Amino acid sequence: MPIAPSARPPVRRIGFRLSRIAAGTGGYDFLADPDRTSLEEPVFWRADALAGHVWLTPAPDLLVADTLVRFEPECWGGRSVGRPTPDGYHLIVMPVPGVTHHLFFTGTDPPAFGTPLAPMPIFDPWHRERLDATLAFWRFAQNPKFSAALRIRLPKPTSRSLEAAFMLWALDLRRHGASLREVAELLLGPMPKDWDDTDQRSFTRRLVTRAKAMAAGGYRLLLKPRRRIAR
Repeated sequence: MPIAPSARPPVRRIGFRLSRIAAGTGGYDFLADPDRTSLEEPVFWRADALAGHVWLTPAPDLLVADTLVRFEPECWGGRSVGRPTPDGYHLIVMPVPGVTHHLFFTGTDPPAFGTPLAPMPIFDPWHRERLDATLAFWRFAQNPKFSAALRIRLPKPTSRSLEAAFMLWALDLRRHGASLREVAELLLGPMPKDWDDTDQRSFTRRLVTRAKAMAAGGYRLLLKPRRRIAR
């Protein structure tokens, strides 16, 4: 379940920049600004929801001299937004539109400026995806490249995204009082008079059932690739 918002969001310093925390962010799984797309507005996903989170901690003393990544958000450029969550301090770094690094730090506050950082590996079924995200941030932090002028390329529709769009449409229609047959006709076209045993009716029922399950929290499964635990 999403975490309840605080009464008044705090203002927290990130490096030398102030970033105001919007009500509706931090451990949430929805947009801070619902009038903007996820490519324009950062989404603070819970730590257990997104496989692309990068867990970081101050580097051990023995590794400080050789550490290549330090906490220097103003040097990273682009846009940075952060807030404390029950999982730790969550910082989102967006060097260019459409590119996002989700960083997690232990504790409720960000590290001091210039703190050497070390990754914290998590050996779960999505370890490979976490390593990819960590490596992407490591490369970026060593040679930050950012620009606010780049155009955002919208993702191309896929069979999965089109099915999700149909599910949202069907769910909206049902919640506004449309019958199952009316939903089928709007999605698939005219239905036969005797449609009780038709494939269209079965398909529409399955679509609505899946839509309800997705709206009840199943959508989080879309954030992680399917992976089986090695035995």
